[in-house]
Amino acid sequence: MKKLFTKLTVITALLFGLCSFAIGQRTVTGVISDAETNEPLIGANVIIKDSGTGTITDIDGSFTLEVPDGTESLVISYTGYIDQVVLIGADNTISVALAPGALLDEVVVVGYGTQKQKEVTGSVVSVKAEDFNTGNVVSPAQLLQGKVAGLTVSKANGDPNGGIGIRLRGLSTIGAQTNPLIIVDGVPGASLSSIDPQDIESMDVLKDGSASAIYGTRGSSGVILITTKKGKKGTSNINYTGYISTENIARTPSIATREEFLAAGGIDAGGDTDWYDAISQAGFAQSHNLSLSGGNEKTTYRASFNFRENNGVVKNTGFDQLNGSLSLTQKALDDKLSVSLNYTNTNRKSDFGFPEAFRYATVANPTSEIFNEDGTYREPGGFDNFNPVAMVEQNIIDEERSEVILNATATYNILPALKITGTYAKQTIDRFGGEYYPRNALYRQGQARNGVARRTTDNDKSDLLEATLQYTGESGNISYTVLGGVSQQEFRILGQGIEAGGYLNDLNTYNQIGLSSEVLQGLATPYSYNRRYQLAAQFGRATLNMDDKYFLSASVRREGSDRVGPSNTYGIFPAVSAGVDISKLTNISGVENLKLRLGYGVTGNLPGLDYLPYSIFGQGAQFFYNGAFVPSYGPINNANEDLKWEKKTEINVGLDYTIMSGKLYGSFDVFSRQTDDLLLPGQVSVPPNFAPITWDNIAAFTTNGIELALNYKAISTANFSYTPTLIFTSYATKLDKYIDDRPREFRTNLGAPGQNITDAGVGLHLIEEGEAIGQIVAPVFEGVSDEGAFIFKDQNGDGEINADDWIVVGNGLPDFELSLNNDISFGNWDVNVLFRGAFGHSLVNTYRAFYETTPDIVAANFISTDKGTPGVKSASYNSTHVEDASFVKLDNASIGYTFSKLGSFRNARVYVAGQNLLVFTGYTGVDPEAVLSDAGSVDNGGRQARFDLRDPLAPGVDRRNNYFSTRTITFGVNLGF
Repeated sequence: MKKLFTKLTVITALLFGLCSFAIGQRTVTGVISDAETNEPLIGANVIIKDSGTGTITDIDGSFTLEVPDGTESLVISYTGYIDQVVLIGADNTISVALAPGALLDEVVVVGYGTQKQKEVTGSVVSVKAEDFNTGNVVSPAQLLQGKVAGLTVSKANGDPNGGIGIRLRGLSTIGAQTNPLIIVDGVPGASLSSIDPQDIESMDVLKDGSASAIYGTRGSSGVILITTKKGKKGTSNINYTGYISTENIARTPSIATREEFLAAGGIDAGGDTDWYDAISQAGFAQSHNLSLSGGNEKTTYRASFNFRENNGVVKNTGFDQLNGSLSLTQKALDDKLSVSLNYTNTNRKSDFGFPEAFRYATVANPTSEIFNEDGTYREPGGFDNFNPVAMVEQNIIDEERSEVILNATATYNILPALKITGTYAKQTIDRFGGEYYPRNALYRQGQARNGVARRTTDNDKSDLLEATLQYTGESGNISYTVLGGVSQQEFRILGQGIEAGGYLNDLNTYNQIGLSSEVLQGLATPYSYNRRYQLAAQFGRATLNMDDKYFLSASVRREGSDRVGPSNTYGIFPAVSAGVDISKLTNISGVENLKLRLGYGVTGNLPGLDYLPYSIFGQGAQFFYNGAFVPSYGPINNANEDLKWEKKTEINVGLDYTIMSGKLYGSFDVFSRQTDDLLLPGQVSVPPNFAPITWDNIAAFTTNGIELALNYKAISTANFSYTPTLIFTSYATKLDKYIDDRPREFRTNLGAPGQNITDAGVGLHLIEEGEAIGQIVAPVFEGVSDEGAFIFKDQNGDGEINADDWIVVGNGLPDFELSLNNDISFGNWDVNVLFRGAFGHSLVNTYRAFYETTPDIVAANFISTDKGTPGVKSASYNSTHVEDASFVKLDNASIGYTFSKLGSFRNARVYVAGQNLLVFTGYTGVDPEAVLSDAGSVDNGGRQARFDLRDPLAPGVDRRNNYFSTRTITFGVNLGF
């Protein structure tokens, strides 16, 4: 192939040599390399100066470029390196060694603009694509896991459709948005699921209040700015990235084997079934990303197409996803006008399945068969007891989801230092869901109601208009930027659904609701909703750089919404931060940067619900009439037009350092944040009020913490390099104020069967003013009675076990988190190993709380761990079920090889990666990962709370309905054409 290519090249040159001579061209060749390591730079840009014409280097750093006669110089550039302008010699051959650019000159994306790293005065971390986690990544949030101090990314199970919790510096609110604000290419409020991870160029995290206050009412939980990949002028590239993954269950509860079950007196049903194996499968995933990019001096483009398939370890769970994106930038009017268009469309078909089948497989009799002799499923019978195989094979829960983001931006340079920018963005999310429980299914009343179908449609829309005016100037050794802008965003959320039973057959599943007997009899349960709200803001910011020594930034945002009371529609959110580079004031050997930062900022939280200032009417209201409470359609809450914004005030002190002649660099931050006027539903008397609930600004809490990021270039030679990175995070949140008439309350139910503890006035958590958030409480174990019941300690000696005897036995939030990333390269090989750990948090092991018993008649399987108590015959939650869940994980590891030359490919790399490979912990449950919020107790076919509606005041409960965690191995390839 190479010889044939060479012959064709020679023949082509001979045929067209005269033409080439006639138009006056010549061929320039060369090699571009790293000045420090002498390694070739793949994909470096080689552009004819003052022209859009150029090429990029291939796998060994070499290039060939046709240039017109008279061309004197080329511009050589590469991300992370200092650009060079080189003269073309008489022999038309050049060799260029690019020097790595200083870390301080790297560009960081901040709100409504960019800054050089050295100018940033807030707490901001930028993570580039080359530093992302690898493997089977289903959400962009996983790219950052273990990479940013203060950022917790929680995906404690292997559910391919499961939500991911993201917390930045702990809890910032209770009833509003606990995840950071996501901004994709300048569009706030974007969904992470709308962006394919392969299309992301960088992710910038605004951690403190001074950095995120420019986003006002949505900045309290932090901000993550996502920049997608764009085309570059002077290039024309085709890239393919693909992988296949396989995954298996990493860990299961310690249930009794068939032999152990029978030895404990278990009922022998004559069979032998591994129920975990019966409901599970080897998970498989594949991803294929094809992109085309390039451009010239006037136009750049990038288009990509992505296909993902992910089949989970539970049968009939997974998704198929198609994603397409297009990015265009066009310059006009002597390059004064620049117009950009970004379009993304994601279509996803999800099979949610029934992860709760793990719960029922845990207690299923190992001697029972899956099927009866007639081929029907054998159901165990009784309350909250189902055949888990029937559950996953008979029933259906699926959804089709379509997401579109359209973003058009125009920037016009009125003067060289003055530009105006206008942006319009539109986002839509359409969901079409269906459920069906056939006529022979016991789960969710399929058999009892002769088949049950549910259909839902939901549509979310938002429209954004923004305009900014920016002036950049200099005066002596002072440079400054002044920005002003306005923003208007409107949201509309609407949908409808219906559930109905009674069908003649199961052939059309959920597509036959019109034939339901319940519909015909008027017994179906339809619903619909239509909500809308707006945000309107004006904002400004000024930044100052004095001689690269002193830095200042100040911003303010005035923002209003109809989600708060009409008397407090607008809130003011100011911020100021400053920095000084001490290394520029003193002469310290080996110190390149020592920047001290101080920041102050006020941010808000947009209420999570609509119409809270007003009295909302609905079904199930208790209306007081004629001296009695009457169930009716009526007010479910009272109006409160004085509702105002939740506000978080934060102070941050930080130090950015680059010492030891650039070998050691990172940052250290100390912060304190006070959140006030938290929105909660307060209990009020009826009468005089119409409803028992009034929303009000009631609670407050304080979070204090420290963060450390440390990078060390331990070894850096031409053939070998090793850079470890240590990330440390520690914070604690104290509840300063709670509901006036309830400064102390129990929260969180354990559930059925037999442990609805909230009915007895207690709960798994204690919410208490002046104490830490996340307190887990329990009665303290003292022994076992002759009847096989737990005996608890009487804390106050009153002869009774009641709420006073439930004490704090743990906390669901970690004391600190650590990660150690090891980046190694040698020759053409690259290795990355990430260890991650969390320490000091507890988990309520609900499997043990319910199933670690051996009654006299053993009909269901049971848990057996080294933390269990022999002789216990009846389940009762206590302190022994709250376990220290500290852990260290080999979270992500990869090894790759980049080919020096592979056919005609511009570049080629293959790799293998693993996720969740090893876990070191004393926790006996499925996964020791911290659980940041609670879905609540669910039993007998009930529905678990939606991920974004879970209780943030109840961390640390390892629920039985959770999907088991998985271990993943991925094989991938990256090719450039």
